[in-house]
Amino acid sequence: MTKTITFKTKVLRIGYQSSGDLVRVTGVLEKRLEPLGVKVEWAQFAQGPQLMEAMNVGKIDVGSVGETPPIFAQAAGARIVYLAGRRITATSGKGSA
Repeated sequence: MTKTITFKTKVLRIGYQSSGDLVRVTGVLEKRLEPLGVKVEWAQFAQGPQLMEAMNVGKIDVGSVGETPPIFAQAAGARIVYLAGRRITATSGKGSA
């Protein structure tokens, strides 16, 4: 059985900070989403608080910041969804001793 995935959005707007982003540089998202008809747009921000404000007012859909900016944004009433990920390997979760 084949499952079809559809998207309502045609553009995914991603914010990143001036230090750069490996996902942006490699173009991996563009390669994966293009066959699904989704374009990726990148917006650069000097700092996390500005990125969070852009997300809060709907200028970007997703972004990567440090720990503090989303805490202050959420305390100010921003509706935020947190995403986290990690690479699972054979040694994930094992101590180094």
